[in-house]
Amino acid sequence: MDNVFKVLAKRRGFGDFVKTIQSSQHIKLVWKDVFKSLSNELHFGYFKSGTLGIIVKNPVWVTEIDYYRAEFITKLNKLAFKGKKIVYTIKIGVDSEFEFEIQNNNNSVDSTVNNNKIPLNFEDKINYMATKRRDNGEILCTTCEVVWTQSGGQCIFCRNQTPGI
Repeated sequence: MDNVFKVLAKRRGFGDFVKTIQSSQHIKLVWKDVFKSLSNELHFGYFKSGTLGIIVKNPVWVTEIDYYRAEFITKLNKLAFKGKKIVYTIKIGVDSEFEFEIQNNNNSVDSTVNNNKIPLNFEDKINYMATKRRDNGEILCTTCEVVWTQSGGQCIFCRNQTPGI
């Protein structure tokens, strides 16, 4: 059975999504090697279109990272991507102010949530996004109760598995 990335990469519109996820994984794997003792102070936020978002808890690190930005980008590209230039820039945000840049573009999650702050712990992010979807009139699929739909019926996955529909 093919892994999910291979299947999605073959589907139209998912290629960039798959590359972003894979690049994020490569960055996370070399995080401690690149940032060394700072890796406890710097946290992966996102990776999108060559931009790495880093979250810091203490604002002091913002200027410190700025000073070493070029060195970190070089190390990231060398260790995570074998020297290929994939990371072009680094954006730094302070934990309490950091906003994930999510744009709804053809139903794909990119990266600005209308100036709303997204909490940084994983469960809070999920609850936040679920609330936003409910506020936008979306509801969970009536069959799997996992995928959000605008129509309120079955999601495309469940419709494809239901015979005769």
